[in-house]
Amino acid sequence: ATGIFTGSDFGLQPGFWGERAFVVFAMFASFIFLSTTVSKIVVMFNQIAQENNEHEELMVQFKDFMSKGGVPFAVQQKVRRYLEYQYKARRELQARRFEMLDKLSPWLRKEVTVHINRHILTQHPFFREMPEYLLPHACIIAVSVLCAPGDVVLQTGQKKETMYFVARGKLQVTVGSCEKGSIMLDDEELNNDERAQVMPAPGFFCADALFQDSWTSPYTVMCRTHVELLKIGK
Repeated sequence: ATGIFTGSDFGLQPGFWGERAFVVFAMFASFIFLSTTVSKIVVMFNQIAQENNEHEELMVQFKDFMSKGGVPFAVQQKVRRYLEYQYKARRELQARRFEMLDKLSPWLRKEVTVHINRHILTQHPFFREMPEYLLPHACIIAVSVLCAPGDVVLQTGQKKETMYFVARGKLQVTVGSCEKGSIMLDDEELNNDERAQVMPAPGFFCADALFQDSWTSPYTVMCRTHVELLKIGK
């Protein structure tokens, strides 16, 4: 069978009927195995090509929509970068996990969600010391939010009843003026500005919003990278 597929001849021929039957079986099995492998490769490349085409079509649609709407070029660039990140995240199953969880039964979805969110919420002492029978309910009501670089999550003076946990990425936290906090600072500016600092994952902010009747933010929070947040309200 190998000689037939490779075009070479070993000079060996089956001697009796058992060897002939084995050669025929090996040829047939090799053909089936090769056909199955090639078909799987073709299907995989077709899926990749289809995803690429859908992404390119989406990018063109957004470009036309923003151009006709007179959206500033800087905002268009932010949208393009965010769509590119979403596409990459889907390829790495980061953004698609929400779709995947929806395919599970309610109880399985709860178990998986609790496992994913538990180690994030327990960064704060309140959730770390929460009774074991209550913590899964807190994990379920936490909502995941994906943010792009430059997105302002919170502004100084804004009233909030929501606490945020940083699951992935880096944030810029600036105390004081919201105009100052809405500007992305480089590393040198961060080192020279005592009011601004970088918050990497894991971390949390707006914790007082959960425990006070009325809480106003004293700082502005901006995304320095693509960020995944978990938010949980009262």
